[in-house]
Amino acid sequence: MKVEEKDKTIIEENNSTPINNQDNKQEEQVQLSSENKTNYFTRNPRLRRNKKFKKVCWLCRRGILTVDYKDTEFLKNYLKRYNKILIHKISGNCLKHQHQLSQAIKRARYISLLPFVPE
Repeated sequence: MKVEEKDKTIIEENNSTPINNQDNKQEEQVQLSSENKTNYFTRNPRLRRNKKFKKVCWLCRRGILTVDYKDTEFLKNYLKRYNKILIHKISGNCLKHQHQLSQAIKRARYISLLPFVPE
């Protein structure tokens, strides 16, 4: 009796073989439902298209610590058509670099390196 109880606890700890058939059924249902979800998303291209991916800060990847206001060609990449500053959700920058970019653009505008309005 004691040996069987020890064997049951060892099997439960290792999870090598399930004890009940109900556990098997639940695992199969979970696997089937997850397979159905993947098939559903692959069948519907509209749902596949709307999947959002996390953008990674380009400046962090390159190891750029500070943004220079004198580099106007670089700063122009972060301006919209009417010289508005891109938000971090669109540009993908982290908040630290986004703040540095906005300050650098504002300084460059004040010194007249960048225009306030489109030309």
